[in-house]
Amino acid sequence: MVLRGKKINCKSDTVQLQVSFSLPDVKALFHALALSLEPVKDYPLKESDVRHWLENDGRAFISWPPKWKEQLSGWAFAVAVRNKLLNPSATDENKYYLADFLFTKRGRPPKNDGVLS
Repeated sequence: MVLRGKKINCKSDTVQLQVSFSLPDVKALFHALALSLEPVKDYPLKESDVRHWLENDGRAFISWPPKWKEQLSGWAFAVAVRNKLLNPSATDENKYYLADFLFTKRGRPPKNDGVLS
């Protein structure tokens, strides 16, 4: 997420911010969704399931007014499908699977304290 116009004057009666979301933001959201669904990794999701999560999870768009979070969830879902974060089911056109790479944990692997494996 990119914030523009970040200077806030405490003496002002109005504050304006511009917010931009892009593919890295959508990837981060779907990575969070994947980690919360890890125990049921191969469970198919409907568009309504994904959008409900995006609209109602604290890591996504819950704090936005309903009009905006509905539009943002629709946009994020479309971006996820276009960029193969969600793969359509081969047997049911209304179901999707999260891409496997979303389930990998980010960051450095733990140190093995010099022990060779």
